[in-house]
Formats: sequence, C-alpha cells, structure tokens
Amino acid sequence: MTFPISRQLARRLLAVLLTPFVLLALRAGDPGALAGLPLGVGLGLLLPDVWCLLFARAAGARLMVVRYGRGCLLASTAVAGVPVEIGLVPAAELTISLNLVSAPRLRLRLWLHSAVLLAVQLGLGALLTARPEGFARGLGIALLVTTVISNLRYQAGPLAPLWAALGITLRRDLLEPQLRHPDLLRAERQLLRGRIGAARRLLDLVPESPLPSATEVGVLLAEGRYEQASAGARELLHAHQAPCHPIGYQLLAAAAVAAGEAGELPPEEVRHRVALALIGLGGDGSEPDPRIMHRYAQTAADAELLDGRPEQAARLAKRWSSTAGSPFWRADACCTLAAALTALGRYEQARTALARARAQCPELARTARLETRLKAAERAAVPAR
Repeated sequence: MTFPISRQLARRLLAVLLTPFVLLALRAGDPGALAGLPLGVGLGLLLPDVWCLLFARAAGARLMVVRYGRGCLLASTAVAGVPVEIGLVPAAELTISLNLVSAPRLRLRLWLHSAVLLAVQLGLGALLTARPEGFARGLGIALLVTTVISNLRYQAGPLAPLWAALGITLRRDLLEPQLRHPDLLRAERQLLRGRIGAARRLLDLVPESPLPSATEVGVLLAEGRYEQASAGARELLHAHQAPCHPIGYQLLAAAAVAAGEAGELPPEEVRHRVALALIGLGGDGSEPDPRIMHRYAQTAADAELLDGRPEQAARLAKRWSSTAGSPFWRADACCTLAAALTALGRYEQARTALARARAQCPELARTARLETRLKAAERAAVPAR
C-alpha cells in the first residue's frame, strides 16, 4: 500500500532539499549552477508528461483529455479526437487524463513504460551531476531531486512510474477493474466535448455491464433522463470504487438540480441530495468549506442557489463556467449561472449565459428548460397594462 504525498508537501520538500545547493552555488559564486537548478526542476516536471504523450498508447493507455495552464480557458480544440485545452495562467505541468484498455501483455507494457521512464530520468540526472560544469551539475541535481519527489507525489496507480516499476500496482486483481472498452473511452471523449448524440451512439456499441459507467450517467443527465441518471450515480457510489466517488457525487447533485428545475423532484429532496453530495465531496453539510467551493464550484453554486443565495451562486458558477475542464461541465455551469441570474432579475445576462451553454453543448436538455423559465420570468416581470 502506498501513501502519496500532497502537492503542497512536495513543493516544501523540493525547496528544502534544493536550498543547500543554492547556498553552495552562491558561496562559490557559480551563476551557472544557479541557472541550472530551476531548469532542472522544469525538466523533471515536464519529462514524464512528454513521455506519456509519446509512449502511453504503446503501454495500453489512451489519452482522454490534455490540458495546460489554469484559470480561464484560452483555447479549446481536439487533436485526433482527444480534447486539448489551454488555460490562461501558465503551469509547470500538463494535466493528462488517461484510461487503460485491454491489450496483450498489458502488465509487461506498463512495467516497461514506467521502468524505462525512471531509468531515463535518473540516468540523465546522474550523468549531468557528474559533469564538471556548474550549469550541468545544477541541472542534474535538480532533475534527480524533482524526479524522486514527483514520484512520491503521484497517486498510486498502474501509470504512476515508481509504483508500477516496483510492481506494486500491477497485480492482476487491481488492474482488471480499471480496464475500459475502447468505445466507452471514445464516448467519454465525445461527452466531454459536448457532443451528446455522438456519445450515445458510441455507448450503444459498448457491451452491457452490471455497473453503469460515469460516462453513461453523464449522457443520461445531458439527455434529460434525470431519474435514470440519479440511479446510475447512486450505483457508482455504492460500488465503493474510490476514483468514482467525486464524479459520482457531482453527477448525483447535477441530476437532482436539473430534475428539480424540470418539476420531477420537490425542492426539499433536491436540497437533500445536493447536501449529501457536498458531504461526500468532503464538506460537512453546514458551513461552506472554501476548499470544496474551489474544487467543486459547480455543486457549491447549486447549493448556494437552493439555499436562497443567488448572488453567491452566480459568483461561483461564473468562475466555473470558464474554468471547468470540459465543454460539458462548462455548459452545465452556464445553466446554473443563468438560473442564478434569473433569480436576481438580470435577464439579459441570463440569456447570454444560456447562449454560452448552448454553444458549448448544443444538445444539453437543461438549457431548453431554463430558456422556458427565463421567458416566463421576463413575462411576469412586465407590468400589466
């Protein structure tokens, strides 16, 4: 069993371990070594991402989403069917989402993928550290330190280099539940890109499974089949598959909110399900947790709106409508934003938000219902003559 360290702890360890080398370089008056240290850190962070992009498919993995940068979306496109997004704020690492498919000698492929990557990183770091030039030494030392700390930070899984190279996460009983049907992965890509009809057609090609996938639940939600989506989200949560828990709770909350807007659920039941989702995501169901509101802003915005705080809901949903990691979730956030703006009487802004939702995900059923509600609110706001 492994215990990956947090991102914050990794940064602190990196700073602590590199500080002596910085002090030695300053004392020796070696500007080359000082220049090599930050470049070595950058190389240590970038090399695994480039390696995955180049060789993950040969290891039996398939790219789902590639994102670089944080904050508001600067560009969104697809390369070979894979959604690629660029955020406004530069980041040190790429965000790469991968899934595994069944392949011959899969465990051997995964082991080779990780072992060779570690050998390249550690070997290159050792060769540079042995060089007499200060710049090369600084580069090599930083690369070695960053490689070690980064591998302690990776969540344990078949594509985490250290754990896979040691064979810890390549047991057959751990690996097989993570394998996905290729058409299911293609359907997930289409869903994330906001193409609901294409996702449904691909899902129809996937063999039936006793447990619904998060992709299938997302498509049901987008199609407006909210009770089925809620039932599927509950099945995901009851399956005790830890990676499914966050998305399962988000889908449960989103389906409840949309069902409430469609008149299929009473307000109290909607509040209950959204509160349950927030608790499951790490909150306590009472006071808003800033960390939960940041990581799961969509669900937090829905909760704020249900509790009669449309101003706060609009603020959260507006941010998430630009920063969510896919057009599907950005469209849903735009719908929550439109609902909050409608409650505030800002009808023109609500109309703009719904237009953005339709542009991101044209087939999202929730958009049409909120457009109807917006028109009714506008008519009710016009004074009778």
